[in-house]
Amino acid sequence: MFQYNIRTFDTIIEEISDKTGWRTIRDTLSYTAGMGNIPYIRVVDLNKKNNTLTLENIYDGRPLEISYAKETLKYVQELWGHDVKLITKSGDKQEVILNCNQEKKITIS
Repeated sequence: MFQYNIRTFDTIIEEISDKTGWRTIRDTLSYTAGMGNIPYIRVVDLNKKNNTLTLENIYDGRPLEISYAKETLKYVQELWGHDVKLITKSGDKQEVILNCNQEKKITIS
């Protein structure tokens, strides 16, 4: 087995399954397959004054795809019926907060 990456027009072999490389290949496979590919998002707060639901993405080194996060937040808001806030991190590990109001308008701060 080996692990590769495509860069522009070249294919680079990054790891081979030798005495040490097999662990990296195993970890990459388990990290990107099945449930390892789905972000872990949990409820962290419910503001009882205005019913705002706050969710948090448990950052595992992979940033959320913001376009998918926006659409998902709209569906959660529709189910919840009130404002929803999602806290996550960007690729450079900076905190990003997505807010979805009752008109399904998304703001990012």
